[in-house]
Amino acid sequence: MSAPSRRSRDSEYIKYGMLAVKSLEAINKPLDDMGITPEEEEVLNKASDFLNEIANGADLVSTGRYKGHNSIASMKALDFAMGPLEHLRDAVEDKEIASFFRQMADAIQAVSGNQLTDENKENLKNAVMFFQVLNDSLLESMSSGKPRVGRAKERTNRQRAFV
Repeated sequence: MSAPSRRSRDSEYIKYGMLAVKSLEAINKPLDDMGITPEEEEVLNKASDFLNEIANGADLVSTGRYKGHNSIASMKALDFAMGPLEHLRDAVEDKEIASFFRQMADAIQAVSGNQLTDENKENLKNAVMFFQVLNDSLLESMSSGKPRVGRAKERTNRQRAFV
């Protein structure tokens, strides 16, 4: 299999960058005690799915077990999360990475059900930080022209050390 072209790589950066920007806008509304639109609810569902994919990838790396999800998509999602995770170590603290991402995904889902507890609000704030750092990381990669893809061995070693 050949390495992804710059065009396909950039399209993924744009896809996840748009998700990050839209997620930031949608997550901040309930944190500011504002309601969300149906379109924003759809964005939040996609954000929650993405965070759960990252959690599944973290489970796969830490346990080596496949749990019925798309392992390729999960590893790709985890790969995109590795850069931002390095900046969020304080927020992760003693939690397992999979748990950290699942808690953010659950908090985002709680927005739809109008079930915002103080714990959910804290997890939403972590999601805001994550999506902001993800967006910044993607913008930096695109503007520098340096591919994130292709350094698999280096990333795998960092993933093992962090997970």
